[in-house]
Amino acid sequence: MIIAGVTAVSLSGRRYGHYYIYLMPLLLPVIFVIAGYVSRIKLAGKLQTLITFVLILYCSFMAVTGHKPLSSTARKVFDDFPVINTENKRVLVTGNRAAYYVKFGIIPREKYYFLPSLQYDKFPEPVDSQAESILSNVNDMIFYTGGSDARFAQTGRLDLIHETLAKNYDLLMTHNDTKIYGKKNLLP
Repeated sequence: MIIAGVTAVSLSGRRYGHYYIYLMPLLLPVIFVIAGYVSRIKLAGKLQTLITFVLILYCSFMAVTGHKPLSSTARKVFDDFPVINTENKRVLVTGNRAAYYVKFGIIPREKYYFLPSLQYDKFPEPVDSQAESILSNVNDMIFYTGGSDARFAQTGRLDLIHETLAKNYDLLMTHNDTKIYGKKNLLP
């Protein structure tokens, strides 16, 4: 069963640590080896227990999440963002950053509000849908995330999307690779 699970996850072509969380019990032998090594070091009992516990937590965390959580980026944007009531506003988050919807308490109005790594030539509809949403000028706010230019370039409408953003939206904030646009005159 384990071999079938590892094979199935590996065939997806994506190396996300949380896909392998069901393998955590198999890490117990590694944890015991680490605990045995730490016990051979001459340390006081409580300090030894603390070091073992920290090492176990660290190994477990790194095994499951080999990447920086997006929620910290979303939290930073949320904390720094100008106070805007997003209730009853149409908001689009491009790409695969659904954490912004969660953090701001927004219900997505797009069918394709999350774009995983799909090949555009095989699955054009999700990217086309987000591009159309921008070009239609129906969104009050747009979270234009990193990688969006590459996605929208595949539609052949990247220049038109940039023109629409420049003409109809104000850049409210930039954080890392995310640009947050609001319709002209959205802020008082």
